Amino acid sequence: MIPDSAHVVLKSTPELAEALQTISDSRHDADTQAVPDPPHGADAETQDSPWITAKIEKDTILITATGKSRHSAFPEGSVNAIHELMRFLGGLTPLPEKDRELFRRLAYLSQEYHGEHTGIAGNDEVSGRTTCAATVLGLKEGQISLHFNIRYVITADRNALSASLAQAAAENNLTWILERDSAPNYFPKEHPAVQLLTDLYNEITDSSSESFVMGGGTYARKLPRAFAYGVGGMKESEEDLRIKKQLFLPGHGGAHEPDEGLNLRLLTEAMKIYAMAVVVLNECEL
Repeated sequence: MIPDSAHVVLKSTPELAEALQTISDSRHDADTQAVPDPPHGADAETQDSPWITAKIEKDTILITATGKSRHSAFPEGSVNAIHELMRFLGGLTPLPEKDRELFRRLAYLSQEYHGEHTGIAGNDEVSGRTTCAATVLGLKEGQISLHFNIRYVITADRNALSASLAQAAAENNLTWILERDSAPNYFPKEHPAVQLLTDLYNEITDSSSESFVMGGGTYARKLPRAFAYGVGGMKESEEDLRIKKQLFLPGHGGAHEPDEGLNLRLLTEAMKIYAMAVVVLNECEL
């Protein structure tokens, strides 16, 4: 997930405390380093810009960035709190210049979602665009780490990607470490099983949908000759949307979001499709 919150605890100094206390009461712009707490009860959906808050204690200062979360496979419309925190710290002049330079480099690498700043941007007709999102920021034993969730196109060369990432890290005085590579899972839409199940779905739901490739991962990748077929693409009714709005706060209830939920009406409808899918696939050679 694109993080909607990120924070850092700094050792308080008179210069740092003074700088944070004199922050202008306005949103981020070229001359502003932070903004105050959002108004109580403000509608989160209308807050397009993130907020930076600082809590000054006796010996420490807690700085928190708040953004807008989205699934890292579908990051459009999100605001990455990690990027906003790094951007703010990079402009916080009482901090040592060496630290500020590191924060600025991390802000640059976490700024966009398609691998342009990490040297791995890619696009093909089947997959669409590569996504590359900074999702976890950590500090352990004096070393800062930034984790990227990358979903690369099926035509990409994984070795070339790793080399590009290592080069981008080196150019920013960082070290790239590959933790895991779960290669893309692709099942051609031309396969008879895909067409059979697509036709079945359209017949039962009275729609004209087509199969598609998405960035989200499923357990189909763990099975030979398998592909995902589920409720994710089923259309919600106006009543579904009305109930969802009553039950969940903005940014809640979706995939991997807080209070993640599933539409039981669609699941019940899907069970009928699953049962018929077993029948139509019985004679299909996988």
